[in-house]
Amino acid sequence: MLKDLLAEDTICAIATPVGLGGIGIIRISGKESCNIAEQIFLPSQAKFPLKSHRLYHGWIRDPESGELVDEVLLSFMKAPRTYTKEDVVEINCHSGYAVLNTLLKIVLKCGARMADPGEFTYRAFLNGRIDLLQAEAVLELVESKSEKALKLAKNQLKGNYSELVAKWLDSLNNVISLLEASVDFSEDVEDENFSPSVVEQLKSELIDPIADLVKRGSSFQIIKEGVKLALVGKPNVGKSSLLNALLNKERAIVTEYAGTTRDVIEDTFVLDGILIRVVDTAGIRKKADYIEKIGIEKAVESLKEANLILWLIDISVPLTEEDEQIFQIIKDKRFFVVLNKADLTPAFDEGEIERRLKIKEPVIKISAIIRDDVERLKNFLREHYLRMLVDETSEAIAINDRHRELFSSLLNFLGNAYQMLIENRYPELVLYELYQAKKELEKILGKCEVPSDILDRIFSRFCIGK
Repeated sequence: MLKDLLAEDTICAIATPVGLGGIGIIRISGKESCNIAEQIFLPSQAKFPLKSHRLYHGWIRDPESGELVDEVLLSFMKAPRTYTKEDVVEINCHSGYAVLNTLLKIVLKCGARMADPGEFTYRAFLNGRIDLLQAEAVLELVESKSEKALKLAKNQLKGNYSELVAKWLDSLNNVISLLEASVDFSEDVEDENFSPSVVEQLKSELIDPIADLVKRGSSFQIIKEGVKLALVGKPNVGKSSLLNALLNKERAIVTEYAGTTRDVIEDTFVLDGILIRVVDTAGIRKKADYIEKIGIEKAVESLKEANLILWLIDISVPLTEEDEQIFQIIKDKRFFVVLNKADLTPAFDEGEIERRLKIKEPVIKISAIIRDDVERLKNFLREHYLRMLVDETSEAIAINDRHRELFSSLLNFLGNAYQMLIENRYPELVLYELYQAKKELEKILGKCEVPSDILDRIFSRFCIGK
């Protein structure tokens, strides 16, 4: 879709959320931007032609009726020093639907057309101002829901990710050049073995660091999307009380009756700059009515999607077979045991957890109704989970599904080439695999022909005006 749009068209859109607010912005990009500005803008002091990268005060006038519509600040930015590398005009007007919509209609009447979602950023990509990784970072920046996610998006927008991929592309081109030379002049070389340095370069400069990025980048992706934290346990162990305490608000109903929570309740809070999507699930037990069973089924499904599970056990009552049943459900997931209701007389000691269920994971004892205990639990999560998840360096990079798919294919091609190199065979096939790998790296940056459906998938997620 986007690829078929006429890049020579002048486009416009409202670039700010419509609603009650102080300022609204209408953005215009394309070769007719300045001409449109001359038709509709009456500067209070300046005269046309306007100087680039200046802010001018004046009024927007409807050229058909001559009516003054709004008092504005207008900026004209001449190509190529603009977001799209085209001539750009931005009109800073009063916000509100009526004002913005009226001004937009005037701009459209003067020759611009409505921009499609993401078209401004698409033009920035098309005109070489940013690569595809940076274009994706713009969307990540807008959608960031936590400080850590914002940091990852800024790293990508600054070009940290792009520089790394470009470095790998240079290394791959170097390996390809060396191998091409050895193939072209093989008749002049007595030793037909591939140079060990080339084999080592392929592994140390490409295969190992790319595999490491895929491994670490998947963890960082969790930061962007938010850590899904599920609370699980038998009925009446205090899951809803803990949910409310973590959120610091009354989100779930809390009663002394078992089985109060019959559906999955989800909300969010931020811990150390990371979005935590905490989920309260229905209590798991054998004797449950029909509706409660549906809630338990939903709980089990929710646990499959969780990044981390907090298994709540009521320390004031003895362990039962239902606790063993829950352990069997979550044993292959990342989980911590939370012994709740520590303000009551304990019915068993912490050692029984390990003896009976053979659990080696750290155990914490709290009371969900005591604020200091909830803070201790948050510190526990920082120490035992978040620190392992977050790389504190400014170079942290996250990979999305598109990158992961391309890296998987890339590593497959590199692995095939490496295997043939160490076996000293099929030099022409080695080069074929390396050229395929090169295409995958170029696709990540958007340096080669990117399928239109991929571009549509990326840019259609943008809002109109970005």
